[in-house]
Parts: sequence; structure tokens; C-alpha cells
Amino acid sequence: MKPLLQEKRPNFYDYLKVLAIITMTLDHIGYYLFPEYEWLRVIGRIAFPIFLFLVGFSWSYKRKQNLFGVAVIVQIFLSFSHYYFDYGSGVGNILLWICLARVGLDTIERTQNRWIRWGIIGLFIGGQFLLQGILDYEALPFFFALRGRIAKKYPQYFARWNIILILTFIRTIKVFNFGFTDGNLEKTQILFLLFIGLYLLFQELKKRNTPLLTKYHFFNKGILFLSKNSLYYYGIHILILLWLGRWEYGLI
Repeated sequence: MKPLLQEKRPNFYDYLKVLAIITMTLDHIGYYLFPEYEWLRVIGRIAFPIFLFLVGFSWSYKRKQNLFGVAVIVQIFLSFSHYYFDYGSGVGNILLWICLARVGLDTIERTQNRWIRWGIIGLFIGGQFLLQGILDYEALPFFFALRGRIAKKYPQYFARWNIILILTFIRTIKVFNFGFTDGNLEKTQILFLLFIGLYLLFQELKKRNTPLLTKYHFFNKGILFLSKNSLYYYGIHILILLWLGRWEYGLI
């Protein structure tokens, strides 16, 4: 075993990514297996903002050349699985939005013309209404990624984009009807606290992204493994839940 100071340890970015994986899993368990437990979906609402924020934040890191190809393969596979199991077609939004956000950020990074930059941002703002009912959160995920990029490259402007947090919270309540279908506003309150927690976590990531101190070797390896292979985990866990969901309802 390597000495602690020489061992590669997960940083705050890795821990946030694993948090997104855990909450995403809870969300999908609620969707595929236990739709009556709506609180699972409430907790799962923070996964998508975390993933897209990290897409923007990690933009300066070395990008994997095969990410887009892997995302397309996973998307096709999952779409076919949903069609085969007759389980709707909403899967894959996160993969599509990761690709769209990367294209938008890449264009903004490459151009020196501020009018083009604001034009791209305006395009996503206008697309907010066109994408209703097609993608979760409509066009807001691009702004999650943009805010992550600002946190990394222009941290002095981070607080000016708090409006995105507010809009996301409001839009999440409207899209998923939390607290309005049964009059139970506890779900709305829990969601509000979760989004406040997200803001604090993003603030911490903005300040520093250093490895976290821990002496548990296998725990470090597990966090790093999940962080590195999140895309594969995404596809595999959905396929497993599809099978379990169909088996539970006696359809296979």
C-alpha cells in the first residue's frame, strides 16, 4: 500500500460527482421501482444540477476524446432498452445535455466576440420555452454548466449568477409538481433546503478543489473509480432497474 501522502486521493470534485451518482440512483429507484415514494425523486432532483455544474467546472481539465462516442453508444443502448421494455423514452436527457452544454461552452471559450457569446446565451434562454416537455429542466442545464465554468474561471462573478439557483428551484417544483398534487408542502421545503445545500457545496468547490484527507485506501479507490466511470455506471444501473421494474410487475 502506498504511503498516504503519495497515494492519489479523491478531491472535492470527485466527492460531489459521487454524491450526484448516489442521488441519481435514488431518483431512478423511485422512478422504476417505487413511484409511490415521491421523496426519492425529490432527493434525486439535485443530481442533474451537480452533473452539469461539474461539466462546466472541469472544462479546463484534459478532456476524454472518446466521451462523446461513449455517450452516443450508451444513449442508443438505453433508448433501445426502453423501447424493448415499453417503458417510455425519457432516458438519456443527461447525456444529451452534457453534449449540448459542452458544445455551447466550447463555442463561448473559443470566440473572442462578446456578441457571439451573449448570442449563444440568448439562444439557450429562448430555447427554454421551445424545449418544454422534451428535456428535463428545459434549457436550464446549460446554465448549470455555464455557472460551473464561471466558478472555475471567473470566481469573482459567481454570486451574480445566483438567479440560476432560484429559477432552477422554481422550475423543478413546476415540472415535478412537488407539494401540489397532494398538498404536502414538506416536499417543497425539503427541495428548497437541498438547493441551498447545493449552493454551499458549489461555493466550497469554487474556493478549493484539493484532495480530501482520509486514510482509508479502499474508500479512496472506490470514490475515484465511481467518479471516473460515472458514464458507464449510468447505463448499467438503468438497465438493471429496467429489468427489476419489469420483473416486479410480472412483465418478464
